[in-house]
Amino acid sequence: MKNLVALLTVFLALVSGSPALAQSTGGLGNILNDALGGVLSGKPGNENRSWHGHLVQAKGTTMIFRAEDGKVYQVDMSALDAQSWHSIALGQALTLAAKPGPGPQTLIAARIEPEKPDRAGQLREKRAFLSAQGTVEAVQDSRFNFRTPDGKILWVDASQMPGPAAARVNDQGTLIYERHSPQQVTAVWLDRPETQPSAAVKPSAAGPGEYQRIYGYVHSVGEGTLSFKADDGRTLAVDTSRVDAQVRSTLRQGDLVSILGKTTARADQFVAEAIERQARR
Repeated sequence: MKNLVALLTVFLALVSGSPALAQSTGGLGNILNDALGGVLSGKPGNENRSWHGHLVQAKGTTMIFRAEDGKVYQVDMSALDAQSWHSIALGQALTLAAKPGPGPQTLIAARIEPEKPDRAGQLREKRAFLSAQGTVEAVQDSRFNFRTPDGKILWVDASQMPGPAAARVNDQGTLIYERHSPQQVTAVWLDRPETQPSAAVKPSAAGPGEYQRIYGYVHSVGEGTLSFKADDGRTLAVDTSRVDAQVRSTLRQGDLVSILGKTTARADQFVAEAIERQARR
């Protein structure tokens, strides 16, 4: 252990003394600095650890994070500036310095380093998280049956989800998942309506069935639906089944769009009739 600490100390001294080296190894240096701080603190179980994985969801001061071992964590991001991590694309790879939180599969973030784009400007290692709105119909051990409004049924493996996302019969919400094959679906997170921010009910003046045009960005894309973060703060489950199929096929996470459609009886749901891309703001 003493040799490891000595080696890390020399490395960090070299990085801090060389601007060029610090720039090229900034992410690694930051993470090593956090790790070294934990070792020197002498507080077992309370040191920052380096985690590599992907962003599943960003909401308020909480990030849902899928680690490279497949486990999903709720991460308290209150110590970090929201703008620094809300701008990270969903599914993007990142390295997180964090310590264990108060509950199982919870973390408290100290630093975050998103994966950098390659020379072509593309994000590497991005994961394609899908989403679907629906209801949990049955639960068996670590699997559950999830039915979407159009009658499709997903039988999903929920073994990697943390306790707060555990499904119960009749739970309704937006399921974020990965499809490895037609028969293999892995649940990443179940976002229930009650976990939506209070801003979700802000535009109460619009009644069910009224036309609106809303602006924001695509949170995630599912089969006939998408999760949408509106400029007014709402997170909406949008039914896209009435939208032109060619338009739907081009939608990607992080796209800035405007959606023309109708409100529903629920403030967190919307039925799209047309979707248009917007210039980046």
